[in-house]
Amino acid sequence: YQFSLAHFSKYYDLTIPEISQEFVLEGGLHLSLKQQEHEENLVTQPINYNLDDDNNIILLTGANSGGKTTLLETVAQHTIMTHMGLGVCSKKAKIAKTNEVYYFTKKHSLNAGAFETFLTSFIPVVVGQEKKLILIDELESITELEAAIKIIIGFIEHIQDKQSYAVIVTHMASEILKHTNDVKIRTDGI
Repeated sequence: YQFSLAHFSKYYDLTIPEISQEFVLEGGLHLSLKQQEHEENLVTQPINYNLDDDNNIILLTGANSGGKTTLLETVAQHTIMTHMGLGVCSKKAKIAKTNEVYYFTKKHSLNAGAFETFLTSFIPVVVGQEKKLILIDELESITELEAAIKIIIGFIEHIQDKQSYAVIVTHMASEILKHTNDVKIRTDGI
């Protein structure tokens, strides 16, 4: 397609988001689902989701193929598009101003040395600036369960008091919560 910015916004029916101190998506859609909706007349399920100072660390759990990864990607897309000055695929959106966005996915972690590669790429998250958005998709898929639990707990303890947001997709929410009694963590299920 030959899209200019105006055609892009009109084609996808994008909404101009508000820059805020929190993330609020009302009727949000993943960009590729929005495209399929236009091209194939699919019925999609928009999402409502929020992160704020009181709910800045989320453990997202649920059945396989339930939409957890799509939710992470939607939050990432909305954040990046907002920071680029573009509209987003939502009826209403407030996007927190962040200095850094990190997205770790299991999709690229099936090769040998995946755990070491993850640790190397994870160092900037720990030592970087405040006001980060960190999205982690099933860390347990690249290492042993006990190691993944310890890494996630350490990560949560490190960012709990910073002005950052994290959504962590995991099937180990109950095990993680056993070791993070002093940290306020919201658990969402899909």
